[in-house]
Amino acid sequence: MADKKSDTPNYDKHKKVHDLVGRLQDLGDDKHTTGLASHVHQAASEYLHKNKGEDGKVNWSDKGDDEHKKFSDDLWDKAADHIAKNYLKLTDDQVNDLKKTKTGDGESAWDNMISHYLGGMDKEAFFDQVKSEDELTIENILKTYVNKISGKHINYRHTSILRKDIKTAEDSDLVASYLGGAKKHNKKALKPLKVPKKFKSIEEAMGAVSEASQYMPKSYHPDKKDTYN
Repeated sequence: MADKKSDTPNYDKHKKVHDLVGRLQDLGDDKHTTGLASHVHQAASEYLHKNKGEDGKVNWSDKGDDEHKKFSDDLWDKAADHIAKNYLKLTDDQVNDLKKTKTGDGESAWDNMISHYLGGMDKEAFFDQVKSEDELTIENILKTYVNKISGKHINYRHTSILRKDIKTAEDSDLVASYLGGAKKHNKKALKPLKVPKKFKSIEEAMGAVSEASQYMPKSYHPDKKDTYN
């Protein structure tokens, strides 16, 4: 049952949910995410530097779809390498074994595994998202190519963290209690957030935490009234 005194600051009681919101907010800026983005960005920038025309761009109409696909596959591979070594902590031998292994359907075990950590986005799906681009430029490397890959991995991690931390009815009730108080403490910032006294399901509670992480002021602390707004 949700806490009737949800408007009373209580970090000790709500630490789990408060810290969860903070972890979700920090995903985009943590060492792994920035490292992944940097790794992919460097590969794209090097390709642009080597292949740009006099206008400073790579025009895909001149290069052709096959070259564009080869480029996007290379970025996907760079992301795969970073995820395997820095997120999954796999050794070179483990990576090589996975690359040699086929699933029962004859597919690459390596590609399937990395697709999982990219929210189901395999090489074909990534190319489908970028193939409409006419050119590669300094300006669109980040928005069009890098962010599409790193964003998928962030979303995967975001969902994984929620599923790990919110698994029971008690967790769901704690979320309702914490967010009910946080909403009263942050009326303006959390105005779009709907918080029932009790969530109908664990999935609904997970969705509320996810939404709260978008609006919650990072300075907010339930025990510190000077962080309320």
